[in-house]
Amino acid sequence: MRTRRLLAFVASASLVLAPFRDASGQRAQRADSLVRAGALDLGEWMLYQAVSARPRDGAARAALGRYLLGRGAPRVAAVLFEEAVRFGAQPLSVVDDLAQAYEWSGDFAPLAALASSPLDTAERMRAWYLAPRTAVTWLSDERATLGLSPTVEVGSLFEVKIVLGGRTITAVVDPRERGLTLDASLASDAAVRSFPRSKKEPAAVGVASVVGVGEATLRDVPVRFALLRDAGRALIGLDVLWRLAPSVDVAAGTLLLRRSGDARGVIGRRYPLLWANGSVHVLLQGRWTPLAGELAAPLRARRWTLDPRLGELIVE
Repeated sequence: MRTRRLLAFVASASLVLAPFRDASGQRAQRADSLVRAGALDLGEWMLYQAVSARPRDGAARAALGRYLLGRGAPRVAAVLFEEAVRFGAQPLSVVDDLAQAYEWSGDFAPLAALASSPLDTAERMRAWYLAPRTAVTWLSDERATLGLSPTVEVGSLFEVKIVLGGRTITAVVDPRERGLTLDASLASDAAVRSFPRSKKEPAAVGVASVVGVGEATLRDVPVRFALLRDAGRALIGLDVLWRLAPSVDVAAGTLLLRRSGDARGVIGRRYPLLWANGSVHVLLQGRWTPLAGELAAPLRARRWTLDPRLGELIVE
């Protein structure tokens, strides 16, 4: 039995979920094994049952938090990690997961103040810069439709045009990526605030003040810099689009975004999703399959939607 209201879409665990570090170990490890084996409903039920049976057990809450982070519910996961520490879990055992949950949900004030933080100097400076700001995704209407293009990049899903400071950039949407990655040459662009690790090192992270994606406008967007093909290319993870419940139709060349993030009206076959092992996985025929693997090509021929409320892929 699934508690769907708490499920929403990079979790830090391995899938295949890294073992849930429960104090007693047995129940969490059993749940982990079930999830890895594709018995998702039973594994999830065991995690919720452990929290219900031991409401002040920090390890049980941390295990459930890791699972929900992997299913794309970072805000709920963050609360569970905070409660886990309050109920006795060692802070160092959850700090990496908590940092990821804060960053994904855009809660930069607690991220900046996080004790024993895994952030480096530049990442912490960026978190303090973003702390008083609110990341905003603006759509004038409930739905916005924009164009997309097929991609020849192996494992990627499609390409979309984004606008940064008047510059049009081709962004490749890749399920193995997290956030927005720009070419390193843009670290000094006027549209980006950069944060170097030191005076001698080039900036590795930054904040784009405004990024346009068709009719959508994203403000105060955390970015990373890397050596890409050129300044006209970028990489985007599915987590950037996740909250907007995107519907993708590569054959028709369209990307539909929903301001409410509500995909309940979409009809199709639903598959559970899991962020793990540095990519997004789909539960297909009883096994977890990387979205960047054998599924990437078939999805280009079908219309599909991400449902952030239930943590699912809908294939029409």
